Amino acid sequence: MAQICFDFSGINNVYVAARRNDRQTVVFEVTNGLGVFVFMMFFSDDDESKDQLFLYLARTQRMIERKMYGRHKVYEPQFNKFQVYLTDQHQQYIREELGLEGGGNAFDFDAFLSALNKAIPQQLSLADLQENCQTHRDAFACPELRRVVDEAHKIYLIGHKQLPEGKKPREKTLRKLYLHVQADAGVLEHFIEKLKRLNKTLAWTDKAERANGNIRQILSTL
Repeated sequence: MAQICFDFSGINNVYVAARRNDRQTVVFEVTNGLGVFVFMMFFSDDDESKDQLFLYLARTQRMIERKMYGRHKVYEPQFNKFQVYLTDQHQQYIREELGLEGGGNAFDFDAFLSALNKAIPQQLSLADLQENCQTHRDAFACPELRRVVDEAHKIYLIGHKQLPEGKKPREKTLRKLYLHVQADAGVLEHFIEKLKRLNKTLAWTDKAERANGNIRQILSTL
């Protein structure tokens, strides 16, 4: 095997929609045979990982982190590219995710990547994003993802708190709502929009007895 460069062009629509909707998180899964491939991107201004693609291999619980090369912008999206380089090791991990540990030469890796790319969803609703984050919550415990959420050990929501004028809540804090709070997607979207408009952020705790995960109740106090 040799290193492969592949353009995951199928990502473009969900990427552009997320940026236009000020939703700086993309998580979706694609299945292929035995494999479950979870694509993850985090690209707000405060995300050091904004040019990275995280590909979580859910069955074997491995994370592949790759820099995305090429243009990825909101305007003129037809010129975007999402090129990643997959090493021999990455290809081996993917073969194992597919249950092809036995080796052999019959597997066409280029054809597999093309099929994976074509199966990428072209829309990602907030409800789907919530479901994907919670289904694959264990992925966020990987060392590679510890930096995409603030204080990852604090998973219980307390409520909101005011930020200084001109400050907006960090996506790394809001992102925890997708992971740890059960709420209707429409209510959650309204809640996030209002937090941003009022320059408020969220307070979280690692103590379950202090939690208040009732978004409707918290929303009524904004």
